[in-house]
Amino acid sequence: MKDIKVKNKSIKITNKSSILYNKAKSSVESLNRKTDKFDSQNYSEEDSINPTKKLIKSTFNTNFKLIKKTTLPITKKLKEKQKLRMMRKAAKNNAKRARQAAKETRKTFYITYKVVKKIVPLFINLIFKVIALLLSFGIYAILIIVAIMIAAVILGSYQGILFTSEDISDTKMKDVIKSLNSEMANRINEIKSNNEYDEYKIISNKADWKEVLAIYSVKVSNNNQNEVITLDENKINELKGIFWTANSIRYEILEENLSEEYDAELIENKNVLYVYIDSKPAGEMMNIYHFNENQRKQMEDLLSGYYDDLWLSVIYGTPIENSNDVVTIALSQVGQVGGEPYWRWYGFDSRVEWCAIFVSWVMNQAGVDESIMPKFAVVSTGANWFKAIGSWHGKEYKPKPGDIIFFDWENDGRINHVGIVEYSDDEYVYTIEGNSNGDTCRQKQYSLSNNVIYGYGSLYQ
Repeated sequence: MKDIKVKNKSIKITNKSSILYNKAKSSVESLNRKTDKFDSQNYSEEDSINPTKKLIKSTFNTNFKLIKKTTLPITKKLKEKQKLRMMRKAAKNNAKRARQAAKETRKTFYITYKVVKKIVPLFINLIFKVIALLLSFGIYAILIIVAIMIAAVILGSYQGILFTSEDISDTKMKDVIKSLNSEMANRINEIKSNNEYDEYKIISNKADWKEVLAIYSVKVSNNNQNEVITLDENKINELKGIFWTANSIRYEILEENLSEEYDAELIENKNVLYVYIDSKPAGEMMNIYHFNENQRKQMEDLLSGYYDDLWLSVIYGTPIENSNDVVTIALSQVGQVGGEPYWRWYGFDSRVEWCAIFVSWVMNQAGVDESIMPKFAVVSTGANWFKAIGSWHGKEYKPKPGDIIFFDWENDGRINHVGIVEYSDDEYVYTIEGNSNGDTCRQKQYSLSNNVIYGYGSLYQ
């Protein structure tokens, strides 16, 4: 408002000056006309013009000083404002660039923060030195630079394997794991197809995925000097080679005297196909790949149990901020044959019907509290639990991902089977089931009105 008043004052003074100048000019012209009548001999031209020049000069100087005095502060303020605008524009551009840099490093910073919590003692001195050096750049710049520095150290090392669940590479580690699980299931099914038998049994001692991936990470990051947080064709082939070095499949057919399940007196000779999945322990794998002392220490670090929550993310494909994803963990097991990891986890020494045990295992891996759903090996026990706590739903219910679905194959009121709901639409419910066709973990679908569906249990209301 003040600037407007000053500008208006300047305009008024300038107009006044113009009026004075025009009056002076008119007076001079009148004077010149009068001097024309005088005798040129008595008045020289210089005598008649000098008063005119003096009057014009005097008027001009007066007005110029007045204009200069009035407009100079305005000009100065305008220049200051223009400079301020330029400074603000530059600051705005710098802020925009900073936001863009922050956006581009957000994923790196986010991925880094959890591992920093794990291994911050190793970097604390470095961080303080960096902060002391960069205080003049502001806390935002410090966070970005520190994140990049730590990420470069961690993600480029053997520990980068702990973050392969993140959306960084086009190919996800969970997909490679699922593919190799299915490859093993296909080899077992091929053995079954090529042999005649009355019954079959799978004796599984499959290598722990954590050990396989640890071997892969240490081998690739050291020998090939390569990062392991992303996957490409060469790395996938490397991982497959390690997987099949760690695991092998053999089989035999034995003739055995077996009693019928419901009649202990009836003894028959049956051909039993035994399929064995053998594995090499981590120590033997390290010897095969000639790991040095430093590589063995890296293996010890990865398998120490300190990173178990991160390993869950890697193996089951759940993002770091949400490892309690029932459906994702269940999907990661599709293709598993025989159920050995599940019934052995439950406490059985040999194979049992494992559909309910599979559901219990998934819930345990997902961190579902036993107050919400205790583990169970008998299908009806699980159904009775949900009924008792008021979390049971009939067939009219629209199931949600992570719900538990129960089946009655014979429609006789006896619950025979259980699985996990992947999702549902207006017509079908899609499931993940252990101990399904061929003693395998499979994805299946049913019409919502299918009469084999007995009901549903909800983990959360």
